Amino acid sequence: MPYCEIKNLYKVARKSYGIRTSFRKLRNYFSEQEHVCRAIGHDPHVHSVCVKHREYRNRLRIR
Repeated sequence: MPYCEIKNLYKVARKSYGIRTSFRKLRNYFSEQEHVCRAIGHDPHVHSVCVKHREYRNRLRIR
């Protein structure tokens, strides 16, 4: 995932929603990205980042 998308996810999560996370965690751990996207994926500012996590979860359900 591109650096700027993760940075944007971090900014929106911290400033708009008060989610306690770090940029380092979001960059290094897919599960942290998924956790944040579950909480704020509806926000249009992070939609492009979080759509990947929704697709990943859908693939897991199909199998």
